[in-house]
Parts: sequence; C-alpha cells; structure tokens
Amino acid sequence: MTVFLLESYLGAVGEPDLVELAGRLSSAAENVSREGERVRYLHSTYVPTDETCLHFVEASTAAAAERFARHAELSFDRVLEARTAVAIKSEVEEKR
Repeated sequence: MTVFLLESYLGAVGEPDLVELAGRLSSAAENVSREGERVRYLHSTYVPTDETCLHFVEASTAAAAERFARHAELSFDRVLEARTAVAIKSEVEEKR
C-alpha cells in the first residue's frame, strides 16, 4: 500500500466542519474497501491561512485514492504520492 495526499481547497471552515469531513472520509474508505478496493483513510491536515486541506490515505494506486475521494464527494486539486519523515531520538533525548 502506498500513501497518497489529496489536496483540496475548503475555504474558511470551523472545527465542526473538519470533524464531519473526517467522519465522511473514514466512511468512504470503509465503503470503497467493502467494494474490493483496499483504501484506508489516515488523517487530514487543514492549513487555515491557505484554506487548504491535505488528506492522507493508503491505497494500492492513485486511481483508488481518486475513487475514494469521489465516493466521499471530496473535490480535490491533485493526488500525489506522499512519504512521511519521522525524527529518531538520540540517546541523550531518550534519557531525559
């Protein structure tokens, strides 16, 4: 499975809107998976100053990620493969 980022413009939205959106995306991933295409919704990050939301999903292909977005009625500008970098703590940091 590959992680894909779907970028969408949301406009000015509040916390209740984001909670509703996350629920809708989670349900869409479950429905698409039941239809035979494995998709897992991971999370979304909203950037208020840009009124942009980045949605992260695991899917077998970009086409599957797009199918997920259509199922959730999510408008998006693009779909990109994404990778996450995680800082590894040094021994000094772990002893604190």
